[in-house]
Order: sequence, then structure tokens, then C-alpha cells
Amino acid sequence: ALESPSSSWASKDHFRTKDIDMGFCNGLIKGLIKEILLIGVVFYWFPIVWWTYNGMDDENHDEDYFTSTRFLMSTGILMTCMGMSYVALPIDLLPDWIPIFGNLDDMAARMVGGAGLMMCYLGYYFGGGETPEEFERVASFVRSIYYVLWPIWMERIYPVLLPALKAIQIPINAGASVLWKLILSRLNDPATTTKVASMLNDGTPL
Repeated sequence: ALESPSSSWASKDHFRTKDIDMGFCNGLIKGLIKEILLIGVVFYWFPIVWWTYNGMDDENHDEDYFTSTRFLMSTGILMTCMGMSYVALPIDLLPDWIPIFGNLDDMAARMVGGAGLMMCYLGYYFGGGETPEEFERVASFVRSIYYVLWPIWMERIYPVLLPALKAIQIPINAGASVLWKLILSRLNDPATTTKVASMLNDGTPL
């Protein structure tokens, strides 16, 4: 017996839906595996490396060690790596779709990363003791990149972007001026002054 066209299309739709479901499951499994691996790196491997590098099991560390270049820079690098790695996680501890609080964990992670960079800077220039060779090499590399990229930025990129920046600045200044005049006009309005005085006197809302 010949198969009807409707049954043929139904079977094709069935296999297509099955393929979509399998693809979704495979993507979900890969995402979860990546999430677990990154969490292991961020919250386990990084702290273990930092702990071992600083010899935190050694009870002979004096107070000066915790203000040394070695400790401050290694701690700063730990904070930066953990903060930036958390931002790269596919799944956050606080999902982004939660109103108000959804992005707080990413903001905190970026703040931790920025504080880590600042700690690296303070440790390199103001930390006690000698600078470890590995950190000196990293600092030399960063300085070399800076001395190469900064002239390119100032001589080639910045002059090209400057007209666009000035063009953007014009409407921003105009909008700020209009807003400031509106605020001043409202403050000079007797009705507004009366409402504010009434609110301060008896607590009634505007």
C-alpha cells in the first residue's frame, strides 16, 4: 500500500522534532560541562595555585610578608582572574533575567577584577621586598605593549575618532543645557516652592 502524503509529512516532522530535541539536549549537556569545569577552575584551581605559591601552610610568615610585592601581586592576579572568569561563565549564580538583582553578581565580579588590577599596581610599586622575577617579566611585557600601542592610539586612532566624539558631544551638551534650564525653572516656580515647603512641614507627598 502507498503511504499517504499526510503520514509522510507527519513522520518527517516527528524526526525533525526529535533532532531538535537531541540538539537541545546536547547543547545543554555541553553547557553544563563547561559551567562545571569553569567553576572548578575559578573557585578551586585558582585559589589552590595562589595558596601554594604563597606557601600559606608555612606558619613562619611574618606581618611584613602580607605587604610584600609577592603577596600583593599574586593576590591581585587571583582576584582579577576569578572576577573575569566568573563574568565568562555561561550560567550565573544570579540569572540575568531577575529584575534589579540579576546583574549584581556580574557587577561584583567586575569590581573584584578591577580591585585586583589595582592591588597588582600597588604591590608592584609600593610592596615590600624584592619583586619576583615572573612578575617583573609580566610588568616588562605590559610596559612594552603600552609603549607600542599608546603612540598608535594617539597618532592614528584618536585623530580619526575625535570628530565623531565632538559630534556626539554637541547634542549631549545641548540636552544637558535644556535639562538644567528646566530644573532651574521648576525651582523658581512659586508653585513648586510651595509644594516643597508643604512636604517639609507636614510630610505630605508632592
